Amino acid sequence: AVKIYHNEGRHADEHIKMVLEFGADIWHFGSDQHDISELYDKISDTIVLFGGLDPHGVMRFGKPDEVRE
Repeated sequence: AVKIYHNEGRHADEHIKMVLEFGADIWHFGSDQHDISELYDKISDTIVLFGGLDPHGVMRFGKPDEVRE
């Protein structure tokens, strides 16, 4: 079974050790709460990062170039 950890709050970097210890495969977090590149640098290739997009702003009303960015 795939284990998904969801975090809607800030300060995800404080949870890295806990998330990795319980063996999450995917870490899903809310929109614009975390800089995905900073988390990736800290976690490397140990977990799939998923999130960080604003579904109510950019994804809904953004132009194609804004969504790709």
